[in-house]
Amino acid sequence: MDVRPGHGRFRILIIRLSAIGDVVLCSYLIRNLRIRFPEAEIDFLVKSRYASIPGQDRRIDHVLEMTDHAGLGEILHLAGRLRKNDYDVVLDLQGNARSIALSLLSGAKKKARCRAERLNRFMLVHFKKDLYTECVPVPLRYAGSVRFLGLRDDGLGLDFFVSPEADEGLARVEKKMDFPGEGRLIVLAPGAGRKTKRWPAGRYAELGDHFSRTGCRIALVGGDQDREACLSVLGQMKHPAFDFSGRLSLQESAALIRKASLVVANDTGMMHVACGLGIPVAAIFGPTTRHFGFMPFRAVSAVLECSLDCRPCSYHGSERCPESHFGCMDGISVPEVIRAAENLMQESQ
Repeated sequence: MDVRPGHGRFRILIIRLSAIGDVVLCSYLIRNLRIRFPEAEIDFLVKSRYASIPGQDRRIDHVLEMTDHAGLGEILHLAGRLRKNDYDVVLDLQGNARSIALSLLSGAKKKARCRAERLNRFMLVHFKKDLYTECVPVPLRYAGSVRFLGLRDDGLGLDFFVSPEADEGLARVEKKMDFPGEGRLIVLAPGAGRKTKRWPAGRYAELGDHFSRTGCRIALVGGDQDREACLSVLGQMKHPAFDFSGRLSLQESAALIRKASLVVANDTGMMHVACGLGIPVAAIFGPTTRHFGFMPFRAVSAVLECSLDCRPCSYHGSERCPESHFGCMDGISVPEVIRAAENLMQESQ
């Protein structure tokens, strides 16, 4: 089917419902779609809690939202809106039951889907058989899903756009916390959705203390779900640090990260936010590997990981180490992360 722009305005819908990192990873595709089709209408469908990410991207015309637990009624209502919009292309980057249903019901002239390499991933995780011919970053996989549109790789990385309101909100919280304004800022993001993706809190505390002794300001970030991990780090530190977890919106957290000299993060959305803001990132990877495509994308970054025969042990991390030794995280030392962090800051000066 020829889906090139015709006489009317070309309309594209991207569906990526969650989560933070996955939505940020779409920014590469959005930018290159806009370059290819400067006059097109590009819309984005996302869960409401992540809508502030595409909502600040001026290259997107409309952001459509869906609730976390959308039922049949909401799906049908959304499908009706999609049909009225008469999209030329619907690109499903989520690939779950809801997104597939919306794509099928959209009435779009062309439907595309980013297909996960499920067989390769299954064989690698469960049998340690590496069938991957190459490790393709997720942003490039997303773009490859619409190869028929003739996109070109602009060679750049991710984007993240911060609202002016976020800067104002952050300033209010900083004032309330008496957050100092002088000194290099190091942001630590010790949380993660699953326990095996978290570098031990005690090591984050040692890392924070090291940089605090050099005169750096130390800030901990994360959502409500990361509060426990951040409090554990804070409780083990011997030098001052400031815990912003659960106090900031996603946009306000990004506003804080934008002021940092360095971010140290696990394999989480905050890592990708930092990449999108152009902030150097020391990324700590445990149970997951580069095969899955979620390493920092075209950023000033260092990846800290251990080469173990048991990696990867899961697709997205788990609540406990299947081998009961947690070697993938315990094997990453504080001095190793300090060296990587200092090299990154020197490189970015």
